[in-house]
Amino acid sequence: MVLAPGAHERLPLFAGNRLPGVAGARAAHRLAASFGVWRGRTAAINTASSAATQVALQAADLGIEILRLTDSRADPHSHFFDFAKAYGILL
Repeated sequence: MVLAPGAHERLPLFAGNRLPGVAGARAAHRLAASFGVWRGRTAAINTASSAATQVALQAADLGIEILRLTDSRADPHSHFFDFAKAYGILL
């Protein structure tokens, strides 16, 4: 995932989306890629693109338990979903 300088993302709308530990995919990726750190020991990831699936795989490589990976698209297709299944991530 390439992060554009100064790019902002909106967190999904759900109760508690501003609580500590809730992060967008860009912020999570930046922390993991740059510093090898992740917020918490578990993660649930919702996506509308394959990029967040890559973040889930990266987190799993860091030892983070991915509780669930969901995709809001009607019929998503990506080889990253096959990788996620191989990691044992619930889709």
